[in-house]
Amino acid sequence: MAKVKTIIFIHQNFPAQFKHLAPLLAKNKNYNVHSISLIDESSEGVIHHKYSLEQTTSGTVHPLAQEFEAKIIRANSLSKLAYKMKSEGIMADLIIGHPGWGETLFIKNVWPDSKLLSYMEFFYYSKNSDVDFDSEFPNDESFLANKLTARNAPILSDLYNADKIITPTNFQASHAPEYFKKKLVVLHEGIATNRLQRNDNLRIQINEHVLTSNDKIVLFIARNLEPYRGYHSFIRSIPGVLKKHPDSYISIVGGHDVSYGKQPPKGQSFKEIFQNEVRESISDKKLRDLFDERVLFLGYLEYESLVKMIQISTLHVYLTYPFVLSWSFLESMSCESIIIASNTEPVREVINDKKNGLLVDFFNYEEISENIINILDDREKFKHLGKNARDFIIKNYDLEKVILPKYLKLIKDLLDEK
Repeated sequence: MAKVKTIIFIHQNFPAQFKHLAPLLAKNKNYNVHSISLIDESSEGVIHHKYSLEQTTSGTVHPLAQEFEAKIIRANSLSKLAYKMKSEGIMADLIIGHPGWGETLFIKNVWPDSKLLSYMEFFYYSKNSDVDFDSEFPNDESFLANKLTARNAPILSDLYNADKIITPTNFQASHAPEYFKKKLVVLHEGIATNRLQRNDNLRIQINEHVLTSNDKIVLFIARNLEPYRGYHSFIRSIPGVLKKHPDSYISIVGGHDVSYGKQPPKGQSFKEIFQNEVRESISDKKLRDLFDERVLFLGYLEYESLVKMIQISTLHVYLTYPFVLSWSFLESMSCESIIIASNTEPVREVINDKKNGLLVDFFNYEEISENIINILDDREKFKHLGKNARDFIIKNYDLEKVILPKYLKLIKDLLDEK
C-alpha cells in the first residue's frame, strides 16, 4: 500500500492562487494536505495552520532593507510554527509556496528532505520593464534599481532551493534569471469556463440604474484604480465615448488604494486625481453632467457581483503595464466579452489583434475611445471576437480539462522523484 504523502501550501493569503488546486488535492486519499498562512481562511479538506508575526518591523532600518526586514520576520515567524508542526509528527513530502513575502525562506531548514514547488509571480528589473514603462510617473532610477535588487534577494534564495518553479505565463517566465529556467514550468491557475459564461438574463441594480445585457456597458476592472492598470488612459478616453454614445454606462470596478508602483500625493487617490482632471477638461456643461451621471464608480466588488458585471457587459477595456495579467481579464474572455486591451507583452500572449480582441496603444486614449465607439456603434460586427476569446480560454486555460491535469501530473512526478 502506497504511503500517504503530506503536502503543505504556504501563502500569507491562502488559498489565493491555490484556491482550485488545494481542495482538489485534499480529496485525493493519497495526500494529506495542510496550509500555513497569516489568516484563518482555508479550503475544503485542507488542514489549516495560522501563524502570527513575532514582532513588527522596527522602522529604524535602512530604507532599502525595510522590505527585507518584513520578509525575515514573516519567514522566522512561520518557521517557528513549522518546527512545532514537525515536532507533532507532520513531515512534509512536498511544499508548495509563494516566495513573494519571504515566508518560504527558511522552510527547507525545517523539512530539508521535502520537495519545494515555488510559485514565481514576478522577478523585478529596473530597465525595460514595468517600472520605467510610463514616463508620466518617473522614478528615482538609482534608488529604484537598488530597491528592486533587494526585493529580488529572498526570491532568488527560494528559486535556488526549489525543485521546480511554476509561473502563470510565458511573459513572467521570460523574467526569470537564466540560471533557473531549467527548473521552470509555465502553468496558469486556470479559468473555470463552465461557470464563467455570458448570461443575458441578468439584471443588475446600480443606484437608480437597472443594467441588462441590452445596455451599452463599457467595463473597466482593476484591483485598484491606478496607473499600472491604465486607469489614467481609460478615464481620459471617456468624454469622447459619451459624446457619441450618451446612453452608455461606463462601469469602473476597483478600489482607491495602490497595489503597484508609486503612491499619489499625500491625501489624494489616483481615482480622484484623474477623475477631476478629465471632468475639468470638459468645457461643455451637458457633457460634463453626462460624465457625472454615466460614469459609475462601483468600488471593490465581491467576486459574485464582479462576475455578474462581466457576464452582461458589452465590452471590457483592459490596460496594463508589462506586468502580471489580471484574472478578471481572462475571466472576461471566458464570458465572451469583446476585449479592447493594451498592446503590451503579457497581453499579446492571449490576444491576437482582430481575431479574439482588439489591441490598442496603452497611452493613446483617443485610440481607446475610437475602438469603444466602434463597438458600441455595431456590437454585432465585433461579436465574433468574444466567441473566439472564449474558445481560446477553453483551449488553453480551462481549469478542469487543461490546467488541473497538468498540475496533478507535475505534483505526482515531483513526489515520485528520488
